[in-house]
Amino acid sequence: PANAREAAATNYLKLTGLPPAVAQQFMKLELKLQRQFYDKRGIDKTFLKIRTAQNTYETQQKADKRWLKITDANTNFLKITDANTNFLKIGDANAEFLKIGGIAADSNKLGGLPAGQFFQGRGNVMSNELTLSPLAPQQALLGDGSVRVLIGLLQAGQPSITLENATNVPLNFTVNGGAAQTGAIPAANADGPGRATVSPNAAQLDIQVFGSGGGAGKVWTITLSTLSGQAGQTFVGQMLIGLL
Repeated sequence: PANAREAAATNYLKLTGLPPAVAQQFMKLELKLQRQFYDKRGIDKTFLKIRTAQNTYETQQKADKRWLKITDANTNFLKITDANTNFLKIGDANAEFLKIGGIAADSNKLGGLPAGQFFQGRGNVMSNELTLSPLAPQQALLGDGSVRVLIGLLQAGQPSITLENATNVPLNFTVNGGAAQTGAIPAANADGPGRATVSPNAAQLDIQVFGSGGGAGKVWTITLSTLSGQAGQTFVGQMLIGLL
């Protein structure tokens, strides 16, 4: 057909006029190129051709072992654009967040103030209120496992205040408020805690008990106040316990 002849004339080298031996060599070369390049179309559609030293192409089986298909990569791996959208970069995390076990630059501050602006030490505070009627027996107003403050009312409404010492060493004490008073609370013995009486010579007393060794090693600062009312005598106390 005319169309076929035109296509052949356009795409193939004309052999007319060539010596027979030369034309035969061109025909052999044409057949060789056809076998080498056009019989492997299945590979051409799936893989990028990699020319080897022998000027041939890898078989599809070898290509499967050496190269990752784009369709498989899309299924099994995260794209960089998706990672940037959904995950935080390590550099950004280091700049914005504190690492586990890291120490913040202002970790020794509270409300912007350094630790030296606050009271330092170890201690405990307790408070209590107790209302007693006349002739009421003594009751514990304040105390921890070492020192207790007992309050009672005598017949005339005069308070009775006793300090108890449950440690195995004597504890010295001072009283401020009205007439100053000093003394020592005996150590506990087989009969129970040691006791000392405090003179209630003012409406408010400040008492300090202190000692060292034998389970003491503390300072007890006690504030006692009293107020008379219709229901009886009300006592309010607060104890600050600090470790030496």
